[in-house]
Amino acid sequence: MLYIKDIHQVTWDDIESFCQQRNPEGAYLDYKQEFPSHLEKTIAAMANTLGGIILIGVAEDMESRPVIPVGGIAFQRGLSETVINIILTNITPPVFPEIAVCRDSSGTRAVVVVRILQSHQTPHAIAGNTEVYLRTGNRNTPEKLAHVNEIEWLREGRRKSEELREQLYVRAENRLASLHDRQRQEKPKMPKMSLMHGWLMLSLCPLYPKDPFTTPPELNDVYKRIRVTEYYRTNHEFPLPSLGNGTIVQDGIVLHRSDEDGDVFHTELNCFGLYFYKQTVLHEYQPPLGGNPIRIIRASEILCRLDEFLDSAIKYYHQIRYWGVLDFRMHLDHIHGCGLGRYHPDEHDTPPLYSPDAEVRFSDAVLASVLEVEKPQLILRATQRVGWAFGWNLSEQLLKSYYAKYKP
Repeated sequence: MLYIKDIHQVTWDDIESFCQQRNPEGAYLDYKQEFPSHLEKTIAAMANTLGGIILIGVAEDMESRPVIPVGGIAFQRGLSETVINIILTNITPPVFPEIAVCRDSSGTRAVVVVRILQSHQTPHAIAGNTEVYLRTGNRNTPEKLAHVNEIEWLREGRRKSEELREQLYVRAENRLASLHDRQRQEKPKMPKMSLMHGWLMLSLCPLYPKDPFTTPPELNDVYKRIRVTEYYRTNHEFPLPSLGNGTIVQDGIVLHRSDEDGDVFHTELNCFGLYFYKQTVLHEYQPPLGGNPIRIIRASEILCRLDEFLDSAIKYYHQIRYWGVLDFRMHLDHIHGCGLGRYHPDEHDTPPLYSPDAEVRFSDAVLASVLEVEKPQLILRATQRVGWAFGWNLSEQLLKSYYAKYKP
């Protein structure tokens, strides 16, 4: 897929396969039969919006779909440099996209792939720094001149988007607490959240959210399409709790279950692209040589949830068609006094490990377009942070052996 593959490995065959899917032009995608006279407008507009791909050498039909077979443009040396010169001469501040020149089997025709990321340095202006354009997704007017208030958003966009992102996280945590309190009214023996230990939170959110991708009712259909197999035997499908439909809230859907024994599972899908998951992970463990039960967190459960969450998230961002930068977070909270068990429930355990810390926090940035490719290394970095907190150097080989044994 052109959104995912390493730009240096993209070939003419990849472009032909992509075009055979007949994807129409949109906010993320633009076809150009020849080098256009105002390529800088499209590049700057994509950078100002959500990024995207331009294919130079691919004609479009009346429905804005690619013409098959791909014709390409005459190959000549310096095609990449031509794109760079257009950018440096016409866009302020300059944009630095990924560029590939893909030649056909004869070597005489080529398609130029220009892959642009959503920029953190907006607004990018053209025409002597006087005009700012945005992508619209409308095939008749693919770019529009930004209004004054939109330019102000771009200028303040990073700050405002960061504030919005943090508000989405706070809102998700507050909804979890509110739904837990409501279920406590029906189940008086259920413990208060403030007294509960061992919480795992996993989340992904666009790094700079701005506009909603969908509506709350539509997110229920999205939820049904992003379920994956749940193989820790808590349920049959992930995300948990696995229910028919979520509860609609003002900007998304939530799914929540709190049990009297202290187990909590909570998922939120947000219209702005937040995927938030949180559950309790504390279990009672009976030492094999006897003695009082102790509280532990199973490392195997964290490995499983990370894998399931990311598999589901890959489907989620495909469904809402977001390919930009994501903020990934993993929090393991209220773990003081809890041991880490390095075992699967089917196996005998070694003595649990203990951490002097009350929490473990890990964050990273990853492109949604390469989330599937980056998943193994993202899991490794996240779980190593957990392992180090407990004095355990978790190896890549152990992770591979765990998934080979337990993942169906």
